[in-house]
Formats: sequence, structure tokens, C-alpha cells
Amino acid sequence: DGRSRAQALLEDPNLAAGEEASELREMFEHHGILVPEEWDEHALLEQRSILAHDPNQGPLNLTICPTINCNYRCTYCYQEHVGTLMSEEVQDRLLSFIDNQEPPVTSLNITWFGGEPLLGRPVIERLAPLLRERVADDAFSAHMISNGWLLTPDVSEWLVEIGVTSVQITLDGPRDVHNKRRPKLGGQATFDRILENLSGADPRLNFSVRVNTDQQNAENVSELFDQLDAAGLRGRVNVYFAPV
Repeated sequence: DGRSRAQALLEDPNLAAGEEASELREMFEHHGILVPEEWDEHALLEQRSILAHDPNQGPLNLTICPTINCNYRCTYCYQEHVGTLMSEEVQDRLLSFIDNQEPPVTSLNITWFGGEPLLGRPVIERLAPLLRERVADDAFSAHMISNGWLLTPDVSEWLVEIGVTSVQITLDGPRDVHNKRRPKLGGQATFDRILENLSGADPRLNFSVRVNTDQQNAENVSELFDQLDAAGLRGRVNVYFAPV
């Protein structure tokens, strides 16, 4: 089968290529799984790291976790959720990191991440204005990745006020499927609360809905569109799929 052919090719990359092996080899090469023997992969990754941290090459992109705590217990999550917030000492070191870039940072993109970042709201409230004042208004952007439970209409309005323009939330298929995969800490269902929050959110905020898919839910995800439509969210959210 496909798995055994792929395993054989990975164990012996110079395997004589039949038609199926050629297709697999082409796919693996395209994604960088197989690379030419003469490539110096360590040097390539080092160069990419340098470019990623050089403000001269574009905006400084920072992913900030105000907390790694979470109010969900998703079935496939690998994180350990510790109920602490980013300390003011770490916050100040983060600001110093930005200030000490050479050449100076002139454009800043922030992603608020977690855990669930809205559980760390005190950190965001302190950091957000300090981050925004470091660059011109038109050179700052902010995005959030949230599970959607705490994203009430009032919170969505606050996010717009602190410079967040878009939020990614996750719905793992239709109601029953999602609720089994992404329950709250105490096991409660989460789907309807998320849809209610999306429906009442500040219209200035853009939303993307990520659907984590695997063999357990792939056949059911189409039902999600009907439920988004029923909640009046057609054209209000962008939906995309990602493998678990």
C-alpha cells in the first residue's frame, strides 16, 4: 500500500524508481523530505533563521503567549496547561528585545497565542499599548488565535480597540463532532457558545475558522457549512482545513 511504499523509499532514498515510486519521490522532494545529497541542510536552516530575525528583510513577526493555560481539553492537544501568566519581567524583556534590534524595528506584526490567550488578558492589556507605540500606526498589525469561548461581543470590541484586526478560531466539524473533540475543561459542549460569539462579534473584526481534520471527522465536516449558514455567518467567516 501507499504507506509501505513510502516507508521503503524513506529507508532507501536511492531505491530504483518505478512510476509510483517516482510520484512519491517527487512529492517528498517538493516538501523537502528528500533533498539532494550535496545540500548542506544545516547551513540552509541557519540562513533561514538569520533572515527570519533580520528586520531589514521585512517586519518583525512575534508570537506572544500571555499564558499557556487553557479552558478547553481538546482530544488531540499535546500542551501542558499551566495556570500562570507571563510575568512583568518577561514582558519587559520582550520589549527590550524589540528595542535592541539593529537596525531598529519599523514594522511589527503580533500574534497573540496560547493556551487560550484571552485567559491572559491582563498581560495583553499591559503589553498591547506598549507594543503599538514602538512603530507607526500603519506599521503595526495584530492577530489572535483563540478557541472562541471568551470572545464575547464586548471582548471583540476591546480587541479592535487594542489593534487586533483578525482572529482564528477552531470548529472541528458540525456541532456533535466538534463537542466531542473540543470540550471545555469540565467536559461541557462549546460549539453553540462559539457560534453565538461569532454572530455577535464586532463587525470590524475578521474571522477565520480552522477545521482540524483527520480520519475521525473528515466525512462530517461538510455539515459544518449548513450550521454556519443557519447562524447567519455566511460571508462573515472564512473557513479552511488543516490536518491534525
